[in-house]
Amino acid sequence: MVAATLGSAAALGAQGTLGSQGFGYPVNGQSARSAGTAGALAPFDELTPLNPAAVANWQRGALFFHAEPESRSTRVGSARDRTSVVRFPLSGLSGKVSERGSVMVTFATLLDRTFETASRVQEQVGDEQVDVVSLFSSTGAINDVRAALGWRFSERLRAGAGIHFITGRNRLAIGRDFPDTVPLADVSSQATYTFSGQALSFGADWRVVPTLMVTAHTRLGGDLRARLADTVVGSASVPLQVGAAVRYDGIASTVVAASWNRTRWTDLDGLGTASLAIRDADEFALGAESRGPTVFGSALTLRLGVRQRTLPFDVADRAVTERSIGAGFGYPLSLGRASLNLGVQRASRSGRGGRESAWLTNIGLAIVP
Repeated sequence: MVAATLGSAAALGAQGTLGSQGFGYPVNGQSARSAGTAGALAPFDELTPLNPAAVANWQRGALFFHAEPESRSTRVGSARDRTSVVRFPLSGLSGKVSERGSVMVTFATLLDRTFETASRVQEQVGDEQVDVVSLFSSTGAINDVRAALGWRFSERLRAGAGIHFITGRNRLAIGRDFPDTVPLADVSSQATYTFSGQALSFGADWRVVPTLMVTAHTRLGGDLRARLADTVVGSASVPLQVGAAVRYDGIASTVVAASWNRTRWTDLDGLGTASLAIRDADEFALGAESRGPTVFGSALTLRLGVRQRTLPFDVADRAVTERSIGAGFGYPLSLGRASLNLGVQRASRSGRGGRESAWLTNIGLAIVP
């Protein structure tokens, strides 16, 4: 029973949420700063493991950690369900190697597949109809560990490269609970799948004029395998990713950015079952970051953004789309030895036969030793 669910997204009722179909929700290791602009600043953000060229901006050693609680409501027909999950999508450390170069190691969530759903159905047992509770749960994620080097060739040109190690696990469980009046024992089945793969990423930033910067980045995927115990049960490639963005600094104390990413999620074909419906996905985001009021002697940084994207796994052979509005702020702590970033996103997801709304809270803390 569990083996049949690996990568399957044929029925929304089996997986409980629109966002967590297939191998899970595409978190992509977004930092709280990036989340405050709904992803628009992600290609320029040093901490988000998207564009390795941005690492060159981080000219100091630091430790950082992010959390992302999500509360969501899913509606299918007249049925409605509320769930919540707490993710830790990003952590890492950085160091300066020279006046021109920096290195950074990040531990990020690529696809999160954590949910639990229960449904009550009536079944015939002997001569009577009884209520049976069917339980289906998944915990775990596919993670992305990246080591990257960013280098400033001049004030106008930066470039970077990274190596990615894809790891993680999904623990799946299916159970059926019978009432005490039925002479049948409860049934359960569990399995744990592990994932391993590699990829390379490259990026470059070019400041065209003093107030305008453009960037391009890509991730080239290597082999990706799924194992049950020591047996390979699926093989595919880490999804290819390409993207570009533009950033305008011509407004006083304000940055405006627009970004586009495309992820070839169909590279995951072969990792799951034949019923897994995957599609390549585009993401568009527009956002801004600006100096805000001074609080206790330090200035707040205010953020706002919007995003639209397609999620990688279909529901009933129809795409799931997501629209998000993000807002947040950043604040320096301990005379610049630490920083706190908070963001909130309101996401709306729609697919065939269902709609989902979610609040995502992003909390990021960076410490300079």
